[in-house]
Amino acid sequence: MAKRILIVEDELPVLEVFVEFFKILGLEISTAQDGEEAWRIFQEKGPFDIYLIDVKIPKIEGVQLARQIRERDPEGPILILSGLPADLHKEIGDIPKTGYLKKPATFQEIKDLLKGFGVISDD
Repeated sequence: MAKRILIVEDELPVLEVFVEFFKILGLEISTAQDGEEAWRIFQEKGPFDIYLIDVKIPKIEGVQLARQIRERDPEGPILILSGLPADLHKEIGDIPKTGYLKKPATFQEIKDLLKGFGVISDD
């Protein structure tokens, strides 16, 4: 069975690129463009094998969404994506199994984190 990912990104062109990238990796994809939609999807279809969450999203901001997900899913790795300064590490540092990606993240950086969390293996 394919691994499942929830991608939360409010910029449609960026979301579309992520969808194509994760399709290539063979993941089953669910998407949301705001925190409330993501939370609803999580409650209906979760838990997921991995989460990719942009920090600046409408309705429920990314770090808060990550905390809510972590309360219900202690296992699924969360990748926080941000164009904000690196001090975000302090905010997410206490959320277990969470990685940080600074925009613009390369596909190799994303693959390396996914491998590190055991979501994908070396080809």
